[in-house]
Amino acid sequence: MNLLVTGGCGFVGLNLLGALTNRPIKEVRIVDNLTNSSRGNLETVLSYISGDRVQRVAADQWVLPGTEGEWTVKLIEADIRDAEAMRTLSDGIDATINLAAQSGVPASLDDPRFDLEQNVIGTFNLLEACRAHSVGTFITASSAAVLGDAAPPQKEDQRILPLSPYGASKAATEIYCSAYNASFGLNTLAFRFSNVYGPFSWRKGSVVALFIKKLLSGEAICINGDGSQRRDFLYVSDLAEVVADAALGRLQGPIPWGEAVNISTGIQTSVSHLAECIQREAERVGVPCPIEHAPARTGDVSASAPSPQRLETLQPTLKMRRLEEGLPQTVDWFIQNWRT
Repeated sequence: MNLLVTGGCGFVGLNLLGALTNRPIKEVRIVDNLTNSSRGNLETVLSYISGDRVQRVAADQWVLPGTEGEWTVKLIEADIRDAEAMRTLSDGIDATINLAAQSGVPASLDDPRFDLEQNVIGTFNLLEACRAHSVGTFITASSAAVLGDAAPPQKEDQRILPLSPYGASKAATEIYCSAYNASFGLNTLAFRFSNVYGPFSWRKGSVVALFIKKLLSGEAICINGDGSQRRDFLYVSDLAEVVADAALGRLQGPIPWGEAVNISTGIQTSVSHLAECIQREAERVGVPCPIEHAPARTGDVSASAPSPQRLETLQPTLKMRRLEEGLPQTVDWFIQNWRT
């Protein structure tokens, strides 16, 4: 099977490569503009997941051993806003996984137009490329931010009412996916990621990575608002397993093509409690960890609590890690791999 993975040098994309090693993959074409990632990070991860048995066979092309035979990874430096490039690169592809995005509320408030161009126009270009080359499956990363401050538990069929340009752009991508499924028969899924954390998060700026980076820099971790806001913290390897199975048609049915699916644990943790967990990790590794408070951020929701009920019908055997299980592994990765 041949996959196109946009944003593949980013946090989720790098972890996805690890999930693909035990699946029948022939080629993965990674499309990334490298503005928030690097070739070096990609090569580090390829060596890690292959046990240093990765072979460079050409510039930006590697061959790796897998449980189902050798497979190829190709890196193409391109931007999903380039419609012609996306059309060309989609030739011969069986499934596209769109992870390239502007992925934060604050950045969308600073530059709403870029948020729209990257998330909406970029996704549209990929959907058109899939249509042109009869790609079978299109999976895109969405977010619970499309629901705004909806009361928990937040389900996929609730009214979309975003509070930020970021939430609005993700909502638009979901609607386009639904339209391309209904109009052209493209199998689309919009996965609403909850708050993802874990290894390979060199450039990740969400709260877990941010707190750990502050910790290791000797700075105080800062809680915006009173810390009562709740988040569903999702370990990235669990997310990668779901995305890989969806791309390869290994989800159990009935699959809600054209719709959204939450990827979440169903467990809500306050930001204050997260800070306490980080403090315990700081004690474990012998680092001080003061806590400060700052005003609440515009566009932040009080509770992100996506229900995993639909996901559980598609992946009934997958057990999501709790924060207490994934956080020590994440801190240890940062200690070994991240430098200020």
